[in-house]
Amino acid sequence: MSLFQVREWWSTTADGMADDDLHFSRRALCVGNVDNQVPAQDKIIVGSFEGILRVYSPTQRENKIEDLIVEMNLGHPILQIECGRFLPNKMELGVCVLSPDSIKVYELIPVGGFGQSSKYYELVAQYEHKLASSAHSFVYGQFGGYEKDSICIQSMDGKLFFFEQDAVSFTSALPDVLLPGPLAYISRTDSFAFINSQMSCECYSYQMLGASVPGSARGQVLGSDRDASERYRPSIQRSWLVDLGQHAVDILVGRFAESTAPSQSDIVVIGERSLIVLKTQGTLSMQKLLTFNPSCSTTYQTSPNGECKNQ
Repeated sequence: MSLFQVREWWSTTADGMADDDLHFSRRALCVGNVDNQVPAQDKIIVGSFEGILRVYSPTQRENKIEDLIVEMNLGHPILQIECGRFLPNKMELGVCVLSPDSIKVYELIPVGGFGQSSKYYELVAQYEHKLASSAHSFVYGQFGGYEKDSICIQSMDGKLFFFEQDAVSFTSALPDVLLPGPLAYISRTDSFAFINSQMSCECYSYQMLGASVPGSARGQVLGSDRDASERYRPSIQRSWLVDLGQHAVDILVGRFAESTAPSQSDIVVIGERSLIVLKTQGTLSMQKLLTFNPSCSTTYQTSPNGECKNQ
């Protein structure tokens, strides 16, 4: 007997151009009111390694051709897509697209009306940051209490690149991080948790990461020369460290345990063999053995009686 009752509401086939199949990263899908429609209505944004970005606006159970409101070839692989308050001088939502050598923010603008009454949509580029190292993934949030969403990119050699809107903040090269891995931003404590090369979960505060960069290096994106980056890497004091003893697939942040107060968060580490829940102070809350091999994970809201809030 299954504990879940899943019912398909809407689906589509990701056909490629010229009968070519498309391939996708698990991070290249997000849901949000990216056209800032009033009243708010979520759209589905999907990107492929072939560079095809599509925006869907489902209105009924059956998939119709009108559900596809934007299709655009960006000309480069899409590794990750997120929607947030990335637009400069605006509080509206924008679309952030990560490619191997750059990150670009777009604004989805309805033309000839608003929402369902618009004739068509335009995906307009607002700004772009070129990267000195190949990108792996990114997280975003209100770093340092900033009212808009800032961006933290993790490169393939483990460095972190920080951006505030269209401005470069700083670059941080952390110890014991040789390869990229799961990374999460904890808004409650304004800190970052990630898995290092020694299979441990580490946490660093945003303030500590920023303070470790000399003033002369701020606003610079360091190159891929790791020896050169050492000059900008004083000793960084971590908030805490927990040995996992296994590789991790993902890190999630949310209220997972029933005992977690509304003002607190849990850090859920999806390991190869177990699910590990940590408090924001780095203490172990619970651990559960998995009887399967996890490949990806996500969080969702539930009501007090345990039902999924999917409306």
